[in-house]
Amino acid sequence: TGCIGSAIHSSLRWLRPWQVAGLVAAVYLSAVLVANGGDPMSLVIVGSRFDSGEPGGSMGYDGQFAYQIAKSPLTAWQRVDRPAYRYQRILYPAVAGVLAFGQSAWLPWTLLITNLAALVLGTAVTEALLAGWGASRWYALAYALNVGMLMSVRLDLTEPLAFFFVQLGFWWSKMPPGSLDWPD
Repeated sequence: TGCIGSAIHSSLRWLRPWQVAGLVAAVYLSAVLVANGGDPMSLVIVGSRFDSGEPGGSMGYDGQFAYQIAKSPLTAWQRVDRPAYRYQRILYPAVAGVLAFGQSAWLPWTLLITNLAALVLGTAVTEALLAGWGASRWYALAYALNVGMLMSVRLDLTEPLAFFFVQLGFWWSKMPPGSLDWPD
């Protein structure tokens, strides 16, 4: 079995944790989209209580607030539960809004793409940190494939992008002064 294990290991040398994370997340998100007729709004989960202003309406889920802010940043405060709290998390909806080029119909897709990219990039940074410490890069999958992270991507929450920037800041703080080399 040592030869077989060695052969498998050497043939998969090109495979990286960030690639596995991206593939697993893409398959999972594709399954959710297929189960919902390909509707990207099924990831947003907008409730009528906030979107339509129905006092007894459905609650929806937190990703709806990022969607509302991305859709109309100046007036979304009227369609969110706690404006001061929700607007503190402005970067994710701002990035998705810019990527949508003002097209509201694109927003569910740009929210998804932003979070998927943040998951993959956060995994790559985690992988680089681990490699720098001499640990297995594969531990980065604990960052990427935990239920909280996958559900945050699936529900259009702000955490994947925020966590990516935390990882990036930590990695940057460990870089030698004047060096921007990305480890292999």
